[in-house]
Amino acid sequence: MIDNRGRRRLALVLAPLLVMALALVGEAPAAAAPAPSAQQRAALAELQQRIDATAAAADNFARDCAAGNFCAYDGSNYSVLKLLTSSYSGSSNVDVANNRTASAANKTDNNWCGWNDGTITNTRLYNFAPHTGVTTLGSANDKIDFFRARAC
Repeated sequence: MIDNRGRRRLALVLAPLLVMALALVGEAPAAAAPAPSAQQRAALAELQQRIDATAAAADNFARDCAAGNFCAYDGSNYSVLKLLTSSYSGSSNVDVANNRTASAANKTDNNWCGWNDGTITNTRLYNFAPHTGVTTLGSANDKIDFFRARAC
């Protein structure tokens, strides 16, 4: 099920496609509008397929990470091995295997941050916004040692 944040993100993705569809159909009043051409019907069918695929993707990122959890994975695209599943909402550290996290899914209402355990000070490497997934961590890949929820 798509939550309100997901609906907003979906609307931002689909708005340009809707503008394109309206341009194809035209702006004639409904009573005077001729039947859509074969080309217009095909374009609208393709648009509907894109809308359906986008909605499905928004609902299904990191399928094995249940709603209300934060999950960290050893591989990109939520693959290889799930290192962590947590519904923790406090402000203490949540340990994970050092230097192995490559992707993560935040299906909680809290920010989660990935940190590197330095010898003198800890360094925040990545902020995971609520209800988002990150398929690859870029420069933070395989450097996170622990997470914090809320108190990033």
